[in-house]
Amino acid sequence: MIRPASFCGVYAMKPTWGAVSNNGVRVNCPALDSVGWYGRNVSDLVLMASLYEIPGADRLPIIKLPNLRIGLCRSPVWQRANPATQDAFEEAGSRLRSAGVETESIDLPLEFGQIPEAVTTMMRGDARVAFLSEYRADPDRLHSDFRRDVENRQKILPEMLTDAYDTAARCRAEFSDIFKDVDALLTPSALGEAVRLEEGHGDPIFNVIWSALHAPVINIPGLVGPNDLPVGLSLVGPRYSDARLLSVSRVISPILDPA
Repeated sequence: MIRPASFCGVYAMKPTWGAVSNNGVRVNCPALDSVGWYGRNVSDLVLMASLYEIPGADRLPIIKLPNLRIGLCRSPVWQRANPATQDAFEEAGSRLRSAGVETESIDLPLEFGQIPEAVTTMMRGDARVAFLSEYRADPDRLHSDFRRDVENRQKILPEMLTDAYDTAARCRAEFSDIFKDVDALLTPSALGEAVRLEEGHGDPIFNVIWSALHAPVINIPGLVGPNDLPVGLSLVGPRYSDARLLSVSRVISPILDPA
């Protein structure tokens, strides 16, 4: 949800994991996959959240700009960001401070840096089970990536899956402590501007941490890169803070997306 929204310059929300049913969706990794939605503005996101009966979405809490505290979180993979994202992130921080928002630099605990590798193990390991029936029915019609996973060519062992899931769970338990002094985190949505078609769909490295943490995420557009293409930024909250995160987004969006 978030990376495509950043590339296209639109709003998007990926709610807390499990807040919306996955029934009817072809699931790859049950512990990561979530249903989300796109919108033209925060009001669209609120409307969809209300329809899905996200707790509190029908009556959002009131948040005043002078009392807002935003943590600027580069995340453990900041070195992967290209100049478009780095510049957009710094510009966003400057705009927020100019508008009177209190900002604070937030570094995630060291173990959180292990999450991207854990997510890869979880996705590849769970895909072996998820696509087994299609593989047995007609392996030649299954995408080569899924054939590779079902055949377990990466040699993912049960103990590797256990370690990956345990890493995510430990970090998840610690994550709420990050928000003792801030209302939300602002962090990159993608490496930079949209990639070319032949390059695929972009690197998810800036998204997987929040997916593993089961955190709600909202993409805020408004900034652009050197090629005049959109560069979005993510607002992230603790689990089941969806309504409050929508309220924060409602205050932040006119600052980052004045048009």
